[in-house]
Amino acid sequence: FEVRPDGTVAPADELLALLHGGGHRDLVRPPTFEVTYPADGTFGLHVEKVSHGGHLKVFVDDVPVLDRELPCGEGHGVSWRYIEQWKLWESVYNETVTVPVKAGRRRIRVENHGRDWVAVSRYLFSGCRATEIHAVNCYALAAERTAIVWIQNGDSTWVNHARHAGEIRPFPAAAYTLTAMPDGEYEVTWWETWQGAELRRERVTAAGGLLTLRPGAVATDTAAVVRRLE
Repeated sequence: FEVRPDGTVAPADELLALLHGGGHRDLVRPPTFEVTYPADGTFGLHVEKVSHGGHLKVFVDDVPVLDRELPCGEGHGVSWRYIEQWKLWESVYNETVTVPVKAGRRRIRVENHGRDWVAVSRYLFSGCRATEIHAVNCYALAAERTAIVWIQNGDSTWVNHARHAGEIRPFPAAAYTLTAMPDGEYEVTWWETWQGAELRRERVTAAGGLLTLRPGAVATDTAAVVRRLE
């Protein structure tokens, strides 16, 4: 996997959540990350749950830097349960494991040598992002005299709200332009979508077929109804 300067990973859709061990050798796919650290940093992975005992190993440039047993059963992890159907224990760890990484181009490999799988919810590369990208999604549907618009902060996903709510950054104020809008005056009604409450109304003018909306910073998402005035 290639870790890009903006922090994204490619191909992201091939990065699996489970690190399989000896119980499913046909599913073992240890991820290897190619990443450049401009300065010394860290690599980490967040271990959510372990089945039947895991054994985590991390290598940087083929040099072992972490060897960690992840046993399952009573007293291991923050919680545990016995699954009668499979005759094994599962333990919830909910723990981030990190290792230091020196500056430079690095090759990081993660392996599980345990009896079953280790569930990893995310991989963390601290100190290697050289550029900043913050996505926003904007969708609009227009008729002859009306348009509806939805603007979503790219960080505001159900996964992030459930697991990393404190890390969601508001998307900064920006302008969003609708095209092919008949020239004239419009009323824009902004809505807070989580509670279904009207926020405010304002008038804007379309000129040259363009109508520009300015919702301000978007913490989660917002919607607008645009109606042409007589």
